Amino acid sequence: TNKPQKMFKLILLGPAGGGRTSLADILLGNSEHVGPLMESTRRSGVMDGREIIVIDTPDLLGLSLGNSKRALEALRSLQLTRPGPHAFLVVVRAPGSSTGINHDVAREIRATLELFGDEAEGYIVPVLTCAERVGRRSTMDQLLEEDAGGLKKVLSLCEQRPELVDIGPDCTCYYFATFSYVFLPV
Repeated sequence: TNKPQKMFKLILLGPAGGGRTSLADILLGNSEHVGPLMESTRRSGVMDGREIIVIDTPDLLGLSLGNSKRALEALRSLQLTRPGPHAFLVVVRAPGSSTGINHDVAREIRATLELFGDEAEGYIVPVLTCAERVGRRSTMDQLLEEDAGGLKKVLSLCEQRPELVDIGPDCTCYYFATFSYVFLPV
């Protein structure tokens, strides 16, 4: 039958306005419009025959939550992926995406390590959104070569290369089907 293969669990982290929920919508192939998240939310779907569990979190890495609420939500996100996630996607807007929002990717990764511990290092995948707005600098290789937004520092903080993705309304799941092979277990 069409039983999904191995389950895959992701925790989406990042600042407000970075594109966490839009990325979750695209990965899951649906659009559940939700307002600002106040707590970690578990969503699921099937991609390429694999069940995907996505934990969309409030701004765990920023200052909008107090320390105790941030710690509680970090624990909740881990509990929702028992026995643990396959990856932490740190979702931020791409440097130069002309959105008026500048995110420090390296700071977000350091905050992830502080919150979840150094053991998370090998499971962090930086995801730079708004690729459709980067313009001429449209590839990850070009952004890395220019060291846009200090991306070379990001490479030294985690073991995964950043991914540049389009979360615009014209984005298709096909793009993410190829992107997903970066970290989906076989």
